[in-house]
Amino acid sequence: MPKKSFSSFHRKSALQQEKPDPDGRAVDTSDVDEETYRDISAFPDNIATQITFRLSILRYLASECEKIIPKTIEPHRVALQRLHDRNIPSAISIYRWWLGFKSSGYNPVSLAP
Repeated sequence: MPKKSFSSFHRKSALQQEKPDPDGRAVDTSDVDEETYRDISAFPDNIATQITFRLSILRYLASECEKIIPKTIEPHRVALQRLHDRNIPSAISIYRWWLGFKSSGYNPVSLAP
């Protein structure tokens, strides 16, 4: 039986292999404009409120961060808390929202709980 290298058991996922955008920005804020709010009108009010809350957090981070990763999200959580009445989730939760949002082609429906 041939030996397998350690790295063959721990291959990088598609997200880890992904190369950053050429300009270095996490997202162009023009991709996330006001028209995206029309897509969530089919949801009940409580879910639409959650989507809007999550989208506002991601929009803020996109305007403030060079790259959205847990390490860059954490320093902005205090500012986010000042902007919102609700508790701000952990940096890793926000990062998971970002990954889902980005992989969906910036579709706000992906932010539904």
